[in-house]
Amino acid sequence: MAKVYVSSTYADLQECREQVRLVLRRMGHEDVAMEYYVSEDQRPVDKCLDDIAACDLYVGIFAWRYGWMPPAKNPEGYSITEMEYRQAVKSNKPCLIFLLSEDAPWPPKFIDKDRTRIEQLRHDLSAQHASGPHFQSRDDLGRLVAEAIHHLGEQARGDVSPHGLSPTFDLPAYYDALTKRYQRLDLDALTPPQKEEYLQLQLITSRRLKTYR
Repeated sequence: MAKVYVSSTYADLQECREQVRLVLRRMGHEDVAMEYYVSEDQRPVDKCLDDIAACDLYVGIFAWRYGWMPPAKNPEGYSITEMEYRQAVKSNKPCLIFLLSEDAPWPPKFIDKDRTRIEQLRHDLSAQHASGPHFQSRDDLGRLVAEAIHHLGEQARGDVSPHGLSPTFDLPAYYDALTKRYQRLDLDALTPPQKEEYLQLQLITSRRLKTYR
């Protein structure tokens, strides 16, 4: 399971954030997001930056709002969203960047009147990261996030280890850890209702696995 920090402005991307949360949970990962601090852009800066440093992966979602700019300790005048992205880069976290398509319909109230800062940030993100197709909707974003994380896991050779995304993956050790923790997987949902006992699936350890190779 990986800890994934989800970063974006809030009011405009609330539905998109919820879709990403659901996708991450379905994939077995833990999402770390502003909703667990306070449901608004003005979240605690130090805590956000510390959480990013402690996560395995950063997911950045960007539409047409630059976002709240913390007044303290911020001589560059960055928005909290840009500060989070820069912290992820500084902490050498894998960054998955998702930009709203310019062709996607979007409420005018969620578009900055002065788009200078957000357009510059989007340009910089596009130049630094191969984000792939831009998303058109929340469902589109969910699919792109799932595909990107799956691809990142493949690149890491071993997908996601129990301790997060890892470039090295010890398969036998992983099987041993699963066996020690779970022993058996109880499949009660697959048992016909007339049966008194439910099905069980015996896990095969890495040592026994060798006999099947």
